[in-house]
Amino acid sequence: MNNYHFYTHTVRLFYELLEQKDLKRWMKLWAKDAKNIFPYSSLPMPHTLEGIVNIRQFWSSTPKMYARLSFLVNEIYIKPHKATVFFESHHLIRDSPKHHKDLNIGVFEFNERGKIQCYTEYFDPINLGQTFQMLHITKMPGSTDK
Repeated sequence: MNNYHFYTHTVRLFYELLEQKDLKRWMKLWAKDAKNIFPYSSLPMPHTLEGIVNIRQFWSSTPKMYARLSFLVNEIYIKPHKATVFFESHHLIRDSPKHHKDLNIGVFEFNERGKIQCYTEYFDPINLGQTFQMLHITKMPGSTDK
């Protein structure tokens, strides 16, 4: 399997296993010294997770927050040792009628063995904060509602 197909398969499997809440198999996609970065994170979400133990610890709570996880991968761009993914998330929050919907960008960096060395996820922090009631938006005078 060439790198294009291998990376595409790994990216699809990454999101499929999250949807299935199969963290045991999902963690096998990662390098032991991997990093997971969320550039737009705010408390209680960390900015950077370093190492497989910290990644597993953080992500083990994610499936418990949702009744259903759903990812729609729209586009994948492959470069040597990298994949950039444009995807949508449509998650049903556990014990709530609320959904968390977002447009995201995921950047995968792979090591020489094809394991995820670094995964950076760009998401809308305002949308996430409002969905989980972690922030309140104040409209400024003269601003318009969307």
